[in-house]
Amino acid sequence: MRRLSVIYKPGNMLVGTLLQSGRETLFEYDSNFIETGLNLSPYTLPLQRGIQKSAPRMRGGLHGLFDDSLPDGWGLLLMDRELRKRGHAGPYLPLDRLAYVGDTAMGALSYEPAESPEPDDELFDLRAMAQDAVKFYEGEIDQVLPALARAGCSPGGARPKVLVGINGQNHMVSGESDLPDGYDHWIIKFAAKNEIKNAGRREYVYYLMAQDSGLAMMESRLFDVDGVSYFGTRRFDRVGNKRIHMHTAGNLIDADFRQPSMSYLNLCKLTYS
Repeated sequence: MRRLSVIYKPGNMLVGTLLQSGRETLFEYDSNFIETGLNLSPYTLPLQRGIQKSAPRMRGGLHGLFDDSLPDGWGLLLMDRELRKRGHAGPYLPLDRLAYVGDTAMGALSYEPAESPEPDDELFDLRAMAQDAVKFYEGEIDQVLPALARAGCSPGGARPKVLVGINGQNHMVSGESDLPDGYDHWIIKFAAKNEIKNAGRREYVYYLMAQDSGLAMMESRLFDVDGVSYFGTRRFDRVGNKRIHMHTAGNLIDADFRQPSMSYLNLCKLTYS
């Protein structure tokens, strides 16, 4: 049986407690947090007293609010590799993964006690990160740079990407934790070998088109390494080192993003509700 405390980082408030009992995951809000009226997941995890279970058919039994703290395909590859390296044979339950994420999750939540890698502010080489990320994703290598293990485990999405802190144009550090003064939080996305070589440039063109259409977008730019341009964007869940709460639409309403269960009409209704 494993237990984790869920912390809302702005104010370091205890949100509640997660309990893993076999394959079942239970959650209970802290009474003091209920009094704040801050409803982090109003549809499927309402702000109320008592133990709340998740739908066992989805997300391995984990509540959607906390599943948003876990990575998707790429990050899970790295995480499983690191857990095996530490002697955890698996299968890995949701709270094992949340403990590994610890204080490095996207959004405003963190989990204690944590088992995530120790952060550092060493400069790292984007070229080496890109080479390692693509080779690991393609199954060509099993060992990765420690900086990649730290910076690549938290982002969502299936393709290789890393969280970085950027100072100016070229100075980068791992960006999964708080950054030193003068650095900003960014995400850089790498292209797999079977993708077109200019995938980053195409994504940047889509960003420019979205801006021209009047959509509000986080600042984005290209990072050129050995003739390949990788797409990067400022993180939407960080303002300086302040953490911003986030919740995906699918996990907000218990819709499986892997199935055709949502439409733009659903999203419009959700945003206006």
